[in-house]
Amino acid sequence: MEKDISRFLAKVDKTSSCWNWTAYCSPDGYGRFWDKSKQLQAHRYSYSVFVGNLIEGLTIDHLCSNRKCVNPSHLEQVTAAENIKRAFRKITHCKDGHELDGVSKRGGHTNRFCKTCRDKRSAEYYQNNKEQKKEYNKEYNQNNKEQRREYYQKNKEKILKQKREGYHKNKSVSGT
Repeated sequence: MEKDISRFLAKVDKTSSCWNWTAYCSPDGYGRFWDKSKQLQAHRYSYSVFVGNLIEGLTIDHLCSNRKCVNPSHLEQVTAAENIKRAFRKITHCKDGHELDGVSKRGGHTNRFCKTCRDKRSAEYYQNNKEQKKEYNKEYNQNNKEQRREYYQKNKEKILKQKREGYHKNKSVSGT
């Protein structure tokens, strides 16, 4: 055991805060360490040696957000759900560097998004599909002329009243 710990520590670069793993890292960025006959994640090995036993069903959270860090004081056992929640809170900007300033609530979940990127995608989509949209609307109006006429006749009083009261002018249109 003592030999394994010495071998482990020889692969660590201790900085003023993190203990960075310098040996092999898997493609997902976590350090790997061979202990006897099996390969382990280096941060899990560090936790088990310097802190205590790993509890089945719990995962290790890097409090410093550095996947290569094996500093036991930066590691905490938490549930997978808690680990994901913490990671979600740490993400404050989109991949283009804009602040995540939008909030969307769908299906009981709250998601944050970048309004700048969403607006840019919407504008690009509109520009790329402007002609198709015009064609679709033209075709739709031709195919539904009779239904629209019937609806107008049926609701004429209500529609005229709304027009007199400025109903349509006061309705806000998103994106304008």
